[in-house]
This record gives sequence, structure tokens and C-alpha cells, in this order.
Amino acid sequence: MIFQAREKNLNILEKLNDILVSNKMTEENLNNHKTIIKALLTVINQKREEMFIMNSKVEIAEKELNFWIYDFEKIKANRKLREEISKINVDKLLNNLKEEVKHKK
Repeated sequence: MIFQAREKNLNILEKLNDILVSNKMTEENLNNHKTIIKALLTVINQKREEMFIMNSKVEIAEKELNFWIYDFEKIKANRKLREEISKINVDKLLNNLKEEVKHKK
């Protein structure tokens, strides 16, 4: 998906370059400008939407952490505590949790 987007953007840039190089005041050239501008606006809107979704996910994750972990802001500020938390083996922790709740299904 990323490569397709890059390829599409490269194609738009190549077309834009071709259009800008030709200084003809023809209807075709003006229509090409119009098409390129629309394509660029579409790319900009897609990037805005992606940023909005990403920001929303970050905001949701922070709210979840604040809900489940008391004083999460203090933990973030405490360097020593962050280092200790980074040493936690998350895979082992997840496996232990799965084993714990497996019988409750």
C-alpha cells in the first residue's frame, strides 16, 4: 500500500513537471493543471485523514493507559521507573495472562 501511494505520488509529480515545462496556453494544458491540482488536493486530504486517525489512536491509547494505570503521567516523568518498566518481558507477561484467563472461557 505504501509503495502504491509512493508510485502514485511519483506519477503525479512527473505529470506536474511535464505540465509546468510546457508553457502553452491551450485548453488541454489548463485541463492538465486542473487534474493535477485535484490529484494533489486528494493526496493532501488523505494525509490529513491519516494524521487525524493516528492522532486519535494515540489519544485513545493515552486515555486507556490513564484509566488502567494510576498516575501514568508520574510514571512517564520518572526516568528510573520508565527504565524498570522497559525491562519487563511483555511476551512472557501476555502468555501468563492468557494462561490465567484460559480457564474462564
